[in-house]
Amino acid sequence: MTTPDRPAPIAALASLLRLSLLRLWRGRQLKLALAITLLVSAIGIAARYATGAAPEATEKAIFDNGLFLVIVYVLPILLASGALADEIDSRTLTYLLVRPVPRSVICIGKYLAAALATATLLVAAVLVVHVGCFAAHPAQLVEHIEIPLRAAGGLGLVAFAYCAIGLFFGALVAEAPSILTALWFLLMEFAAGIVPGPFRLISLNHHAQNVAGLLDAESSFSQYTPAVEPWTSALIVAAAAAGWICAGALVVRFSDFRFGRA
Repeated sequence: MTTPDRPAPIAALASLLRLSLLRLWRGRQLKLALAITLLVSAIGIAARYATGAAPEATEKAIFDNGLFLVIVYVLPILLASGALADEIDSRTLTYLLVRPVPRSVICIGKYLAAALATATLLVAAVLVVHVGCFAAHPAQLVEHIEIPLRAAGGLGLVAFAYCAIGLFFGALVAEAPSILTALWFLLMEFAAGIVPGPFRLISLNHHAQNVAGLLDAESSFSQYTPAVEPWTSALIVAAAAAGWICAGALVVRFSDFRFGRA
């Protein structure tokens, strides 16, 4: 009996990415994520016209309190933390493991599918909010495009980091990945991002908002937080994403118990 040839890593990754995206497309998590994203965006836009608030202020408020405060945490929990656990529960992980593909490639393929889906939803939400807030002033859509573009960049960047965190906890403890990911986000991202002083620099959300240009430098708490250039914040978030996905790939590679269950 001959051993099947091992496919090229790029070809194997592309195949796994396609399969993972197809599974997301057919699953309920993506539909739920889309519904939550649209709901939060629609509520913010409706409030803008109900109160008659200025479109610029409303847009920033939706980005800050809706997308950065809620949606950016919810989507990775839905789409990334359970990516491996779903394969285990549905007994499809065995099919992936019998293929002549390294486990690290399987991990990265699942991660990229979740991260691309999360980033796409967040960027789409930014565009919907921008168009919705300025629908009554279409001539100003292009004039005020800088903040939405920066917000899309910050959200898209941190989406890759948060999905890496979610996938790491999903590989580490497949029985409760969503709970562990939510606890990490609550303590190390949300809580660290609102405390005064240099502790805010721990939060990747803080750095993503810095990239987006949404930090209020004149607030009482921000005065005690060291200033960081946006490009430095972008590098920090990117490095964190790379570190988390490498950690997740190592867990996947050496975890026999988890895969033996499948």
